[in-house]
Amino acid sequence: MIKTKNINKNTLLEVYSKSDGTEDFLLGYLVDEFEDYYIFQAIDTDGCLDSYVLYNKQDIKEITTDNDYTKAFQYYVNYQKQNNSFDNLKLQNIYDVVPKTSILEILEYCCKNGLVITVYQAEDDYYEKGKALSVDDEILMIDQESYNIDFGIEDKSKNTPIKIKNIMSIDIISKENFLYGQYLHQN
Repeated sequence: MIKTKNINKNTLLEVYSKSDGTEDFLLGYLVDEFEDYYIFQAIDTDGCLDSYVLYNKQDIKEITTDNDYTKAFQYYVNYQKQNNSFDNLKLQNIYDVVPKTSILEILEYCCKNGLVITVYQAEDDYYEKGKALSVDDEILMIDQESYNIDFGIEDKSKNTPIKIKNIMSIDIISKENFLYGQYLHQN
């Protein structure tokens, strides 16, 4: 497990996943930690707030910081903040009211408030995205079927139960999910 005790919340990080199997990484800040999970504030390629991502601690292969890449992106972030364009969708306001004491509490909040989330599981090479429908102590259900229909995705799979113990990461709040949620509300 990666040690994070000395990581400042203002330190931009590269976070590498074990289950990803690529050299891709999340760029962002560690903002919360509980139980077996970290929550990162992810940054997009323009230096703007992209999402709040819950990561299973066991799935983190490596965390790096203080390199040329993070220094360049720290400049981007600072520039966006100075120009009031870091968080145009006000995602932080949504994140601030999400309870952050357990994964179950987060998922219950997402279901109660009809949030669209993206879930990555240990055994899958793809993700599940959709409106959070229901959750109990072991299983999460999201409306993947409607998402596939709305985006013309040929996958005809039905909504399948997601085992909470198999979740490696969740995009709790992201620009893409927020906008899709707004689309669902207007229909």
